[in-house]
Amino acid sequence: MSDGSLNEICRSNGCACGYTDVDNAYYGFLNDFFGKSVFENFKQKHMDDYLCICRDFEQKKRKVEPKSASKVSIRVPDSLNELFEKQDEQNMAASLKSRGKWSERVKLVSDRMRLEAHIMKRFFADVLQKIRDHLQSFFSGDSLKNVNIIMMVGGFSESKMLQEMGVHREEKRKTVGNEDLCVDIFHIHVHKGQSVKLNAEQIKMEFRPHMPGKKNISFDFYSSNECNPMYVTDEGCSKLGKITVDVLDDSRMENAVEVSFKFGGTEIQVEARDKKSGKNTKTKIDFI
Repeated sequence: MSDGSLNEICRSNGCACGYTDVDNAYYGFLNDFFGKSVFENFKQKHMDDYLCICRDFEQKKRKVEPKSASKVSIRVPDSLNELFEKQDEQNMAASLKSRGKWSERVKLVSDRMRLEAHIMKRFFADVLQKIRDHLQSFFSGDSLKNVNIIMMVGGFSESKMLQEMGVHREEKRKTVGNEDLCVDIFHIHVHKGQSVKLNAEQIKMEFRPHMPGKKNISFDFYSSNECNPMYVTDEGCSKLGKITVDVLDDSRMENAVEVSFKFGGTEIQVEARDKKSGKNTKTKIDFI
């Protein structure tokens, strides 16, 4: 508040979500991979080795990031291997080859189990979805519409998987090549209620093709009843027009297009310029 005091604008609300959920997903994987009876027997008879597996995962899980592609190596104690061989009547490596479910995603190298990066990320999936659903429900109320900063506390808040999740909805994810992109983002050029000068060029925004070798870039233009829309598919958004800009072929995707607006009377003038060639493309959006 203006006097330095705090004002609570909604009641306290939360859900039990944290690293414990990630651990439980990992232990579920171990039960499935080694067999529930083998793993339970291992915990009862070799607690020290079991705790070693837990500590190893504790270190590795804190380093998992959304863009990481490296395999994660976790030590498999001899005691666990021996229990597995005794029950399965063959060594773990041989058994893995016969199990199509895991053979392509988990490798055994010496005394190490190597997990593909996407398997490590999968241990985070359920808890991140719970947090995402909770936040979407929490921020749907009118009292929190103007909140634009989230302060995270606790051990799980240090996770890059969590830090980089709170931005976009999962259904807006699109994978292009090796990169995850978000579709339908509403890039705001002029805010609702903002004062603009007639026929004066507004701030330019720069865009780049998301794939190498693109010959043109298309832009759709929208208006919204909301002050800060997130996506062009949000309620209150309506399409105004479209412009397509021819660009010079650039396999390195370093080429950029500048987009700017001029507002005047009953129409909006849109200009897009290929920075590499200097070519301008213009269109008008008429409201009559």
